[in-house]
Amino acid sequence: MVVNKLHGMNKSAHETADMIELTFAPNVASVTAVNWLDGQPAKLELKNHKAVLRISGGTGVLLKAAVRQPQDHRERSKFPAVREAITHQPI
Repeated sequence: MVVNKLHGMNKSAHETADMIELTFAPNVASVTAVNWLDGQPAKLELKNHKAVLRISGGTGVLLKAAVRQPQDHRERSKFPAVREAITHQPI
């Protein structure tokens, strides 16, 4: 779950929206995001294991990663977490 905690008095979700860049582990094959308004899933576009999300202020996005099984059994215990998250200036 990725949450945009930006909010403020007399500020709309649109005014406090933010762009967030996520970098996923190499064994993540695809990522699905669940829309907070209607609950509908949609695949995120991944380029070089990165995805950019626009998240309205005070809301969040639930993510589900599809993971490839690693060839090396020693790698199987590692969680395919988001490797990096970068917050950009509010739009």
